Amino acid sequence: MKARIAVWLVLLSCAGATISWGVCPEDTLDRGECDTMYVEPWPADTVLQGDPPYFVRVPIFVTNDLADVWDSICGFTIPLCYYHSNPSKYCSLTAHWNMFGTMYFMPWFSTRSIFRHIVEGADTLHHNRMADMARDFSGRDWDVILIDLDGTSYFRLYMSPYGSQDQFWWEGSKILLATMTFKLEDSMRVCIDTCFWPPSAQLSWSIQSEGGDEWITKIPRPGTTHGASFETCFNVVPYQNQPPNPFCLLFPPNKAFTPRVVPFDWETASDPDSPDPITYDLHVSTSRYFSPDSTEVDSGLVMSEHVKPLDYGAYYWKVKAKDDRGAETWSSQIGHFIVTGLHQSTTGDFNADGSIDAGDLVFAVNYLYRAGPPPDPSEAGDCNCDGTVNVGDVVHLVSYLFRGGPPPCEQ
Repeated sequence: MKARIAVWLVLLSCAGATISWGVCPEDTLDRGECDTMYVEPWPADTVLQGDPPYFVRVPIFVTNDLADVWDSICGFTIPLCYYHSNPSKYCSLTAHWNMFGTMYFMPWFSTRSIFRHIVEGADTLHHNRMADMARDFSGRDWDVILIDLDGTSYFRLYMSPYGSQDQFWWEGSKILLATMTFKLEDSMRVCIDTCFWPPSAQLSWSIQSEGGDEWITKIPRPGTTHGASFETCFNVVPYQNQPPNPFCLLFPPNKAFTPRVVPFDWETASDPDSPDPITYDLHVSTSRYFSPDSTEVDSGLVMSEHVKPLDYGAYYWKVKAKDDRGAETWSSQIGHFIVTGLHQSTTGDFNADGSIDAGDLVFAVNYLYRAGPPPDPSEAGDCNCDGTVNVGDVVHLVSYLFRGGPPPCEQ
């Protein structure tokens, strides 16, 4: 502040998420940062989760530069009014949720006192200075605190040290002074502005002159009177749960041949709302359409892998990832594999390279028409599962590879 702050100060500024309003007067003799008050909604509270009522904390922070030992704040007058965009729903600021006690051991302190700390989980993110001064019972917290609110339209706070042990407000950047707690019923836009409360009809503050024998009243910068540029607004919106991010199947690869005990593996799905826990449902079916009577579902898997015994035959598989709020995402593809139990050689894999492709068709033609080597084992060439390897198996393989026909051993 300017040198030697008086025992009376009217200091106010509001801020949205990215805007702060400093109200110290223009003064070329100021030796430090402009003293500023910020009114900012707590970001985590503006996203509504669960059922109403909802509570939105709106902290009031103070920056004081303390250019010299006399530059301390010794009084606050904070007149604020508010309104919202959803008149059919309530938006209240009541004494029940905005008490002014500083005693941390009181049961209501952590949730209802305007002088409570801002805590998220187990972490104290912002200490309230008044509560810290009261904690050691030395009497440093201020004795004169007046809060006036009607529950629906305004919040007015007056604070001043009075006792001989009361400590003036000292330097610090964005130190927590108080926290207003709004109780909301639904999503809405809430706007906060300055309003009239004697003696602050026009926001001003008083400082002591250099000689200490007179008071000088400073008026804020032009354009900062009520109804001009003090208003700040914030939106309170419903929580929109996001489903897990897309993920891919890894094993068995498409059109692979597997033993009867099949190891399944897929990418771990991430969640944009981390740390939402994710579980998986593995769907394995003998039908490409996953009809219920031909599909087995292993639900609630917590790992992105699973081992499952299956009978011989052709199968399709896919995986569904779910978060704990019910949002879900299916795997980016549907896999297809064949259980043969033939030690990695499988029906249709004539050349035993682990996959079914045009190379198997060439191998089959060489075997049947050009005296080439037979498939090993011979069951690998029995594409239509009729017990023999002949031209019917070549027709089945051509249909599967180039005409969208069924895979080997599936009619």
